[in-house]
Amino acid sequence: MLFILVVIGISLIEIIGKYKLFLKANKKGWYSLIPIYNDYVLVQIAEVRWWFLIILIFTRISMILSFISIDETLFFNIFDIISNLIYFLTLYCINYNISTKCNKNYIYALGLTFLPFIFYPLISKEKFNNKKNVLPFGVV
Repeated sequence: MLFILVVIGISLIEIIGKYKLFLKANKKGWYSLIPIYNDYVLVQIAEVRWWFLIILIFTRISMILSFISIDETLFFNIFDIISNLIYFLTLYCINYNISTKCNKNYIYALGLTFLPFIFYPLISKEKFNNKKNVLPFGVV
């Protein structure tokens, strides 16, 4: 029970941070409450290519299917590892552009990728520069 409350609390902190970030990026804050649309708006804010969203969606589906999967063969384990690496690389590229627009460096991008419940509230307090030029592929 305590674990569930902690997970809900951490999720709420991340959602509030994204809510404030969306407002600073001239988007509606409630977009942060809708799971897939939330990613679509992040891709728009980061100004990366549209297929980054497709990669995020497919790798998340792969993560969900790996939890449901009963068959524990070596192929599925290697596939899960590769899928997770692709997911985190894609998310890092998106977060790199977002942190660049907030005049932060790659450390904030790593934080947004691996500790979003800490770094989204931090970066939402920074000045957001929507006109700053960013790379269309993030870091890559």
